[in-house]
Amino acid sequence: MEVTGTVTKTRRVRASYGSVYLSTDIETSPGRTIRLRYLQSFVAVPARGDHVTITGMPMMLTPKRGRSLTPNIGGVRVQIHREGS
Repeated sequence: MEVTGTVTKTRRVRASYGSVYLSTDIETSPGRTIRLRYLQSFVAVPARGDHVTITGMPMMLTPKRGRSLTPNIGGVRVQIHREGS
């Protein structure tokens, strides 16, 4: 999976099991925004207005019987395209 666009919002969220993940809203085209969630560790943290490319499989949350949401985590790579770099 690959998503390219402009970051409109980034939030750090602590899950009930202790991990910290990022929830990032990316505008891929005018009027179309995608929200991705992935673990914060070892990936760049994009700021609002950054143009980014995210590859890999973001965190998906799946319900388990008798529990809250459980993570199913794949590898994610975040590339930030900043002017002048």
